[in-house]
Amino acid sequence: MKIMGKHKIVTTPHEKDVKYSQQHWTLLAEKRTRAQKVLSALGKLNTDPLVYGSIARGDITPTSDIDILIPDVIPSYQIELLLTEIGEQILTRKIIMATPNHAIKGHIELRQETTITFPLTPFEQRELEFYQFGGAINLKELQQQKRVKGINKRLLLIIPTPEGHKELSILHISEAELVKHGFPQRIIQERLRVLTQRDQKGRTGIFLEKPVEADKTFESTLQSLIDRNPIVRKRARKATS
Repeated sequence: MKIMGKHKIVTTPHEKDVKYSQQHWTLLAEKRTRAQKVLSALGKLNTDPLVYGSIARGDITPTSDIDILIPDVIPSYQIELLLTEIGEQILTRKIIMATPNHAIKGHIELRQETTITFPLTPFEQRELEFYQFGGAINLKELQQQKRVKGINKRLLLIIPTPEGHKELSILHISEAELVKHGFPQRIIQERLRVLTQRDQKGRTGIFLEKPVEADKTFESTLQSLIDRNPIVRKRARKATS
């Protein structure tokens, strides 16, 4: 059975100015306060964590997740210890590998729709650019109440305005114009291909998703995968070469 994604891309010409209600601004402030708490803690790990997606752009809904990225490889126990120290309850832990060509990542799910993603093998530059494609800000920018441009899963370019945002379908914007907005050309082409394919064929899943058992660490679970799975082993070796 084909499972369609919940975000249908906008294929027709689309340009719209959206004004946020007071309820929207209040909800955005609540989600950003939540993100700031977690980013502040993770910043003690000598890294510059980011919140990305709709929280960074501003075009949230009541069900919007708070997605946080640690860009650097850091021992998972340090991350979990800091989260525990600030009173966070870890709900789930798992290892994710989107495709055989992507970095191997850890996912930690917390309460209030909050997920932390961190690399178990180093990110390549193009992978970090993917997060910028959707819009991403660090703690300082969050404290400054900054909102940034980004492209959502419906392939709408979200441009923040004082009253809300302006949205445009990128299928009707030239690549040259998108580059001027600050999006790398190779990421534009890749995300157009992936999201269009997903919209047409449905969500086909990811290459690897492995829960981390309560008595195991991310690193020990990854080592078990490396020992058993030649594709994971190849990716891990590439990351350290």
